[in-house]
Amino acid sequence: MEMELPATETWKSKRRCRCNASSIEADDGYRKVRRLRELGSKLPIVALTAHAMQDASTECMDAGCNAYASKPIEKSTLIELCSR
Repeated sequence: MEMELPATETWKSKRRCRCNASSIEADDGYRKVRRLRELGSKLPIVALTAHAMQDASTECMDAGCNAYASKPIEKSTLIELCSR
């Protein structure tokens, strides 16, 4: 999930999560991930962000993401993260 995009840019992620789209309206990916976890979603979520600092990784993991990667990301790295 792109962590920095506003809600209007991430409508496709709501559909893919197979949950009520109106129930996860939020400003950014961090809030969306928290809301998905509150709703009981067990889907693996890989956080993607342009921020490569340690606190960005910590913030993503604290929000409920299963893995973190900064952009740009190699295709092989993304596949490996998604297969965990």
